[in-house]
Amino acid sequence: MYLIKPACCFLTGLLLLMPVGLNAAETKPNIVLIMADDVGSDAIGCYGGRSYPTPHIDALAKGGMKFNHGYAMPVCHPTRVCLMTGRYPFRFGKAGSTWGDYPSDAEGISIGNRMQQAGYATAVAGKWQLCMMKNDKQHPSRVGFDEWCLFGWHEGGRYHHPLIYQNGALRDDASSLYGPEVYADFLIDFMKRSHKAGKPFFAYYPMALCHDVTDDLKNEHVAYYKYGRWMTYAEMMASMDDMVGKVVASLNEMGVRDNTLIIFTTDNGTPGASYLTVNENGKMVRPKVVSVQNDKIVPGGKGKLDDTGTRVPLIANLPGHIKAGT
Repeated sequence: MYLIKPACCFLTGLLLLMPVGLNAAETKPNIVLIMADDVGSDAIGCYGGRSYPTPHIDALAKGGMKFNHGYAMPVCHPTRVCLMTGRYPFRFGKAGSTWGDYPSDAEGISIGNRMQQAGYATAVAGKWQLCMMKNDKQHPSRVGFDEWCLFGWHEGGRYHHPLIYQNGALRDDASSLYGPEVYADFLIDFMKRSHKAGKPFFAYYPMALCHDVTDDLKNEHVAYYKYGRWMTYAEMMASMDDMVGKVVASLNEMGVRDNTLIIFTTDNGTPGASYLTVNENGKMVRPKVVSVQNDKIVPGGKGKLDDTGTRVPLIANLPGHIKAGT
């Protein structure tokens, strides 16, 4: 019997080894780690997905390396603990798999901590879920991030009227903004400032998209599209890909694209259902999410232990270092 090493553990080990392998004469690469929410490999075009447009993600794969056997935990929180620590969540007992918890003995050894020790400026923007932000506003700092812009998980919206904590304080201007754009803009600003200061950056982007709103907030914070109406899963996928493209475009504009490793992955498989609208009785309707992959119909399997719940995209792109199309 053996354990399959999830993509999140592999990524953590890879990223931690990169700065060590550089000598003083070499320039440390910037690193942008993107983790979309609730997106299986079946939903991505370069993996045979036919249901949703993902041109920006597909371009990263075409210009870099696409891993065909990327796996995550079947639900989000254990994957995030795994990514932050490089260890299986069960190694930490209950704290490794309990929503809103983070192992106290993992503070100081996270990927953020290690990147700081390697001389990187660090930031995280989007979804945290490793604590209740209202109870521990400085938690990202202890886990190795110099700056952060995160929505209050189970406290308020992530999309329309987002409730956002930025560097330990609640933002008072976010209620009129579209959450995913706030997180992307924050990260882009961080990268620009770090580059201007001559410091390599590690930008962790755990996206809010494409998760629907949590049940305890559904009556107030439905997953609105940025133009004011409810989003289908397909529209959230398109918006997610747009945000990836926005981040990549900013790196090109800064002139640092050739020295920036971009890694794209997700936390678990595609969900089995997603909020769409309200029916005539005022009840939320959750239509099933079914994708087409290589001409096969694939029902969303988040939470399941088969490929529909655990197989995720994993793409690495670093021009001049990672061979295109591999």
